[in-house]
Amino acid sequence: MAKYMKVRLVINKMYILSQVLVVISDILCIISMLTKNKKSVVFYLIFSTILFGSHFLCLAEYTGAVLALVELIFLILMYILEIKDKLQYTTILSLVTIVVSIILSILTWDTWVSVLSMMAMIIYLVTMMFKNLVVVKSGVFVRITLNAIYMFLIRSYLGAGLSIVILIFTILGVVQDIKANRSEEKNNV
Repeated sequence: MAKYMKVRLVINKMYILSQVLVVISDILCIISMLTKNKKSVVFYLIFSTILFGSHFLCLAEYTGAVLALVELIFLILMYILEIKDKLQYTTILSLVTIVVSIILSILTWDTWVSVLSMMAMIIYLVTMMFKNLVVVKSGVFVRITLNAIYMFLIRSYLGAGLSIVILIFTILGVVQDIKANRSEEKNNV
């Protein structure tokens, strides 16, 4: 009985830690959605992804954790490409990352729920090929929607709930970018 209580206490501590990590991760994700250029979006997403992946590790959701690691490597490389203005390589980087994500998803497959994490990653990576912030943030929107469902199914309820808040801020960020694009078009005419 004492051994069972000790295991349960450790699980509860890991669950609480996972929820704290996902809250901080989500705050950084919200900040990224309100930034005005792709480099800033990627910068904040790097730190958000570190915490998001750690959240999955605490929940022993290895597909999500592995895909977060792949995403972290992808975002760091994407950030370097943005800084060095080597954007012609983003498509190749995205395609290679998609293949790696699919392979690792298969290797870490747990249940059908793992498909949600993989699909979210693939859609997100496809949209990251584009320079247009509306397209990039729309991909993040789809990813967050699928991840919200995934987190609900793995019982990360706080993370799932906060994903809805992120969705609202993502929509605000997309609207902000559409307005900025229209304003630029009017100024260019």
